[in-house]
Amino acid sequence: QDLHLRYQVRNPETGAADIKEREVTVETPAGIDHGMNLRLSGQGADGDPGAPRGNLIVQVLVDDDEYFQRDGTDVHTEVPISIVQAILG
Repeated sequence: QDLHLRYQVRNPETGAADIKEREVTVETPAGIDHGMNLRLSGQGADGDPGAPRGNLIVQVLVDDDEYFQRDGTDVHTEVPISIVQAILG
């Protein structure tokens, strides 16, 4: 999943808040659920001069779907099939 980040950082010279934007790619692990957090090391905002970037914390929001239903970590759907398909596979 590609995320477009827009965040504020304090400009040390002026003290004003600067707006920065960038793209981050997030690998969503299997079994992730609504409200869980992903920690992306080194993907956060720039650190102090000479310091590495911080960590980016992404909170996962799972939307309902018309086709699939979640039951814990299981995902279900109903698909109509003929009796021949059910017998022969």
